[in-house]
Order: sequence, then structure tokens, then C-alpha cells
Amino acid sequence: MNFMKILQITALFATSATLFNCGTISINSNPAGADIYLVSMGKSKGKLVGKTPYTSNAKSLADQAGTGQQSLVLLIEKRGYESQRYILPALTGGDLNIQVNLDNNRQSEAFQDTVKVVNYVLKAERAIIDKNFKEALDLSKEIKKINDYIPYAYEIDGTVYYLDGKLKQSAAAWERVLELEPDNLDAQRMLREIRGGPDTGLKKKKK
Repeated sequence: MNFMKILQITALFATSATLFNCGTISINSNPAGADIYLVSMGKSKGKLVGKTPYTSNAKSLADQAGTGQQSLVLLIEKRGYESQRYILPALTGGDLNIQVNLDNNRQSEAFQDTVKVVNYVLKAERAIIDKNFKEALDLSKEIKKINDYIPYAYEIDGTVYYLDGKLKQSAAAWERVLELEPDNLDAQRMLREIRGGPDTGLKKKKK
């Protein structure tokens, strides 16, 4: 999360009246659709008051913050973007027009997706050991929802179908692994195993 910023606003100052007593606050964000929270000082999150684009009577917004607040603290959040906090000093008067540019948070999302994939792979390996093939295939589908170019998902499929005696489907899965990762030794070995005519277990037939 970004450090606290003191919002610099160009406003039309009609009088020396405080923010709490006059004007409106308009908040726009790029991209739009960000959640706007009214936060007490020292708190991490507060009351959801709306989404951008947003317009409110300044006094109404201040009343929601409670009496005794010397300033308004706004938290602007949108999934996939860095959150931002702003302090609106109580001594500011006039109409306020706020434009918030949210920074993309792709790196954070990518990290979260990586953690999910690792967890799904570990759970799938356990499911295969327990011969819970349906669960393993379901976990493979979850990996593909995140990214269907991840070889691990097809390795799970290939292993499950092989152990379940579905050799044609197993071969197709391992071939997909090789398309994504041509040097994958497990895929090369399993395709040799399948094309060599294995039993329903892991051992090949003796000639």
C-alpha cells in the first residue's frame, strides 16, 4: 500500500468556511469502479461509502466520519491495483474535485496465482497417492483456469489417466506437456511407456 499522501487540490475557494460546512466532493478514478472507504485515523479500513465516480455533500460525508474528526481520511481500493489513502484537511473550503490514478498491481496478482498453483499441485499429488483421481483432475482444472499453459496441469492429467488405464487420454495429456515444455523428461518417458504397450500398472510388458 502507498504511503499516506496529502492530497493537493485545486479548488474554487468561495469563503473561509470549512469543508464540513459547505461544498461537494467529487471523486473520480482511473480506472473507474474503485471502492471508497471513509477511514478513522490509525485504522486500516473503514466504512464503504460508494464507488467511483462519486459525488457527495461535504457535510454529509463529514457526518459519517463522526463528530470530532479534524480531517477526512479516504481509502480508494480496486482489485488488482495499489490502494491509495488521502487526507482531506477540515480547513479546506469550497467544492473539491479529486482525480485518483491507481497503479496496476499485476506483480502482486501474479505472485498470488503462483501460490495457488503450487498448492493445487501439492494437493493433486496427494490425491493421486490416495487414488482419489477425480479430486486430482478437479485440481488440474483449477490450475488451467489460472493459466492453461502450465505443464503441471497436464502432467496431473497424464498421470491420472495412465493409472486409471485410459492410455489414449494419458498420451494426449503427455503430448500436450511436450508442446509446452519440449525437454520435459517425464513426458518423454511416459510416452515411451505408453507406446511400448504397458500393463494397467506401471511396468511394461516383457517381449
